[in-house]
Amino acid sequence: MANYSGMNLSLKKAFLFVFFFSTFSWVQAQVPAAERNALIALYNSTDGPNWVNNANWNTAAPVDTWTGVSVVGGTVTDLSLNSNGLSGFIPPEIGDLVNLTTLRLSFNRATGGFAGLDGSAIPATLGNLTNLVNLDLSSNNLVGTFPIPVTTLPNLEELFLGGNELSGVLPPEIGDFTSLRVLSIGANNFSGTLPIALTTLNTLENFGANSNDFTGTIPPAIGNMINLERINVDVNNISGTLPVTLGNLVNLEIARFGNNLITGTIPIAFANLGSLTDVNLNANDLSGGIPTEFANNPGLQSLTIRGNNFTGTIPITLTNLLSLRMLWVSSNDLSGAIPDFTVIPTLNNLLINENNFQFGDFENEHPTYDTYPTYINNPQARVDAIQVLNQNVGDNLTFTTTVSGTQNHYEWFKDGISLGAPDSPSLTLNNIQAIDAGVYHCEVTSDIVTDLTIERNTITLNITAAGAIPFVTTWQTTTPNETITIPTTGAGYNYTVDWGDGSSDTGLMGDATHPYTVPGIYTVSITGDFPRIFFDDMGDKEKILTIEQWGDNAWTSMSQAFEGCINLVGNYTDVPDLSLVTSMNAMFKDCENYNTAMNNWNVGSVMDMSALFLGATNFNSDISNWDVVNVNTMNFM
Repeated sequence: MANYSGMNLSLKKAFLFVFFFSTFSWVQAQVPAAERNALIALYNSTDGPNWVNNANWNTAAPVDTWTGVSVVGGTVTDLSLNSNGLSGFIPPEIGDLVNLTTLRLSFNRATGGFAGLDGSAIPATLGNLTNLVNLDLSSNNLVGTFPIPVTTLPNLEELFLGGNELSGVLPPEIGDFTSLRVLSIGANNFSGTLPIALTTLNTLENFGANSNDFTGTIPPAIGNMINLERINVDVNNISGTLPVTLGNLVNLEIARFGNNLITGTIPIAFANLGSLTDVNLNANDLSGGIPTEFANNPGLQSLTIRGNNFTGTIPITLTNLLSLRMLWVSSNDLSGAIPDFTVIPTLNNLLINENNFQFGDFENEHPTYDTYPTYINNPQARVDAIQVLNQNVGDNLTFTTTVSGTQNHYEWFKDGISLGAPDSPSLTLNNIQAIDAGVYHCEVTSDIVTDLTIERNTITLNITAAGAIPFVTTWQTTTPNETITIPTTGAGYNYTVDWGDGSSDTGLMGDATHPYTVPGIYTVSITGDFPRIFFDDMGDKEKILTIEQWGDNAWTSMSQAFEGCINLVGNYTDVPDLSLVTSMNAMFKDCENYNTAMNNWNVGSVMDMSALFLGATNFNSDISNWDVVNVNTMNFM
């Protein structure tokens, strides 16, 4: 009898083998082999076994169950592996996924312990993906230049390449996109200018190129991009002015031009667009006033213009922006009353520091502003002009400062040390002395705006003390290494001599002697305490030639001062301080050549004029204005 049971068992095994083989083949074949092989190539080239999520990849499971893969009609249409720890490079086989509409491989840069796609380039085979609508390769540290092949993709609407290490210039082929709505290339190393070809992308709605190294100007043809809703070119080196043609972009909502080198003023047509919601012009070199026309953008939520050179006041019309959340005008040159922004219910970020605002400009609104999550008013620019005052001992003067506000307090400082009272916008100094010299300033505070201190610019006070203006004479030597001696008598000396040959002596208490290597005429200047000169018809009386300047030295006596100085003449235009002098006895005795004007001298303290001009044979000057009421002897005058 035939063994039919064994035969049946064999048939069952054969049937099961065929079934499982057919099933496995069907699973493998649910997408074209080329597409499956492309996925496996990506898996292998990006360290698939160590992905964050690699469920079912490189297995017999249906491809549409592989993490991040979508299959429609037996072909891969969507591949999304964002933030999945891919490490390595994108293989050229990616170009075999010809029916892809979405490719997202973003945020696989070298973070979180993954090696990322650092150092790899964007494969040219992406140009094969003619059905691609969305391509996102951002934040991967990819290298190379702008991928020209993708510019031919007829259906591409969104291209995200930001956060990589791409470099070079934007090619003219960038104008070949026909359907592109979003172009995001920020945070790369692109350089050169923004090409004119870019402005031909009439379908573009969002252009992001921030944080690169673009230079040159913004092309005026940007006004042709009439569908543009967002532009971000922050943090580049773009220069020139904002083109007036920005006013053509009637759909523009977000305009970010911050941290560049842009100059000029804000075009009125731009400020008047009416569609703006976010404007960033921070950290440029813009000037002029803030256009009142910004108020014509009812949806404006953020206006940031810090770090420019804007002047004038903040327009009161900005209080009509009832959707405004942030106003950042710091670090400009604005001044004047700040409009009452408390009427804007949405405003919660107000930054007005580093301008020329004073307490009175916003103290009424300050209590409300102080409740905002972000409110900065400190510091403000110093007030009043820097002053340098040169005064004399005994002068009286008053320093002042002007700061608006109803509850201000004033504290004056000298050389950084508080002077205490008075709490006043003025500081008066009477009968100033040398000790009063220094650098003064005032710090103004408010009982209302308690977090702000406004400083007055510095006042540098220089005080000319007695002896600071030198007593100047000239002397002549006729032989090498010849000396001269300045004759003194009595006490009270502490003076400095500039010998006129590049050398000087300080702290002199009596006679001073100096040699001159080369014969000649030398100018000698004396400053400090020098109460008397006393030739007394002795010493180097014939070497002194002229008196060039009396200076501000307070003389105590002129008795026998220049007696015997036969060559002496006077070239001075000032007068000596004789307020302490009681004796002019023999002052110019035997000064044969002396005949200088002296009629304006104040000799009211002098009592002895005996022998004053005895032997001064050429003296014939008018002294009729002298007040000699206290003189009691004029013997041999």
